[in-house]
Amino acid sequence: MSGRLKCLSCMLAALAYIGFASAASAHASLLSSDPFENAVIESQPRQFTLTFNESVTPLFMRLIDPLGNALSTSAYRVYGNAVVFDVPRPLEEGTHLLSWRVISADGHPVGGTITFAVGRPSPRPPEIESETSPSIRIAILIARFAIFVGLFVGSGGAFFRAWLQPGMAVNRTDKTTVVAAISTAFLATFLSVGLQGVDSLAASNQALLQLSIWAAGARTTYGVVALAVFLSLFLGLISLRLHGAAARALSLLSLLGVGFSFALSGHAASAAPRWLTVSAIFFHGAALAFWIGALAPLVAGLRDSAADITLARFSKLVPFFLVPLIIGGIALAIVQVEHVDALWNTDYGQILSLKLGLLVVLFGLAAINRWKLTSSVSADASRRWLRRSIAAELVIVSAILGVVSLWRFTPPPRALAAARDASFFTHIHTGKAMADVTITPARAGPVEIAVVLRAGDETPLRAIEVTAQLSNPQSGIEPIARNAFRTPDDQWRVTGLTLPVPGIWTIELKVLLTEFDLTSLQAPIVIAR
Repeated sequence: MSGRLKCLSCMLAALAYIGFASAASAHASLLSSDPFENAVIESQPRQFTLTFNESVTPLFMRLIDPLGNALSTSAYRVYGNAVVFDVPRPLEEGTHLLSWRVISADGHPVGGTITFAVGRPSPRPPEIESETSPSIRIAILIARFAIFVGLFVGSGGAFFRAWLQPGMAVNRTDKTTVVAAISTAFLATFLSVGLQGVDSLAASNQALLQLSIWAAGARTTYGVVALAVFLSLFLGLISLRLHGAAARALSLLSLLGVGFSFALSGHAASAAPRWLTVSAIFFHGAALAFWIGALAPLVAGLRDSAADITLARFSKLVPFFLVPLIIGGIALAIVQVEHVDALWNTDYGQILSLKLGLLVVLFGLAAINRWKLTSSVSADASRRWLRRSIAAELVIVSAILGVVSLWRFTPPPRALAAARDASFFTHIHTGKAMADVTITPARAGPVEIAVVLRAGDETPLRAIEVTAQLSNPQSGIEPIARNAFRTPDDQWRVTGLTLPVPGIWTIELKVLLTEFDLTSLQAPIVIAR
């Protein structure tokens, strides 16, 4: 394999990593918190509430007091997309930091910090240690780069050898490249589990030597992904030592394992309907591995006079992979974009439009290769043109994946719409009662309120009547009161309510427990524009 071809293969694998990483970059985001950012509260809070745009798994919550002392707690409760945990100790007057870290639905750790003050802000707020160091992030990037080199060049190359070159003399350099890619990916996959643990817990670089860090990485969604990658690479490696039906069977399982590992995590894989998105990612990833795994060996093999048979086999087989590749891409685009006008009204849609333009060029070039150049490959001139054309395919594929990598910084319209229509959740706790309050959507305009009542021991609380009262004194809006009605599932709901302006509102629930027992629960809520 020439030096130019090796560079192209490495570039392609690197861009493949970036492209697939971008699909998982739109992680969970914090929609609201209680106390909210920069809030100044007069009294000791009973609990903290963090509400996200999707379900999350908490890793840790760390409270830093005005003197910089940190106290971690893992005692939390999850209610839908909200995480609630009790205040671990009485809070001093001054500015506090609430540092949190969770695992989002796509399997990636997400963290942040809420700043609030009790009584009055401190002259100098406490400092908090930075999260994962840049060196760890670089190590994660290098490890994942090596993993995707192994999956695309390794599994894809093993499939190419078993199905398109059976019984033929295989270029020793090509086989060595495949083995080296798989071997490197094995080591990178193992190391990435520990790196994932460090990133998940925002630990120091030295923590990589601790067994608990590796256990934390294995417990995340990435632990399952790493197992799938190991299996896919192992099957591809074993297939290289076999021939005939056994090699074909194992290499096919290895290729399917590539798609399976992609479908296990990622923001698109967690989007609804999951049966569609997971299937689309599975077939899209496996088909892409076949295509990328075949292009570089084809360019190298066209120097051999026996390449005609291999090229004819590839020409017959490639449509069966292009169809799921295209259908899977279209399905994912429909789910992520939702509306056609988002193709030019959003950054994500503009990037997708550019990608589609490059795809038109790519498929046009592939059609010329298949229907014109392949038929006359026996001629030396046609063979040279075909090698150049396939090399051009590599360049265009690299450009497409480079464009797709921009999605890392642009959440899809589906996620933006979900954020706009997201709910605000707060948990209110008093001595007599607790209430889980959900306001949908959490933006100015018509809203609905759902209330779940519980007693202090977490058992359902029966009430005779519930009234919700909302006010926004800063905007000059006096209390708006609405009676709630009970639903068959023992929730209390308020409909027909309009909150005219965004900002910080106060909700007060007046709960009539008996004819002579009325209790009140109150909390701030944040309504977006």
